[in-house]
Amino acid sequence: IQNTLSAAKLHGEAASVALALVTLDSISACPQPDSLVIAVFPELCKLLAFDDPSLRSRVGEMMATVDVGEVIAQTVARAERAEERAERLENEKEELLIEIDDSRIAIDELRDENDRLQRDIAVFSTSSALT
Repeated sequence: IQNTLSAAKLHGEAASVALALVTLDSISACPQPDSLVIAVFPELCKLLAFDDPSLRSRVGEMMATVDVGEVIAQTVARAERAEERAERLENEKEELLIEIDDSRIAIDELRDENDRLQRDIAVFSTSSALT
C-alpha cells in the first residue's frame, strides 16, 4: 500500500488505483485479513484520499468488514494468556531453583556422610590390621 502511494506520485493515479485494487484483493484473500487490515489501517486511510469511487468503496468495504473490537478482545485475551503462562513458568522456575538448592544441600550432606564413613572404614581397617 505504501508503494501504491509512492507510485501515484511517479506513474499517475490510474496506475496506482489499479495497483491498490490488486493489493486490496490480495489482503482480502488472506485467511484472516483482520489483523492485516488493522496493521495497514493508516495506509488504507490514505487510499481514501484518491479520487476514485471504486477504490474508495473497496477500501471502505474492507475497513467495514473488520471487527476492531473483536480483534482487540482477541489480542487482549492472548496477552492475558501469555501473562498467565509467564507467571506460571516463573513460579515453576522458582520451585525448581528451590529444588536445586535442596538437592545441593542433600548432595553436600551425602558427601559429608561418605567422608565420615570412609574415615570409619579407614579406622576399622587400621585397627583390624593391628589385631
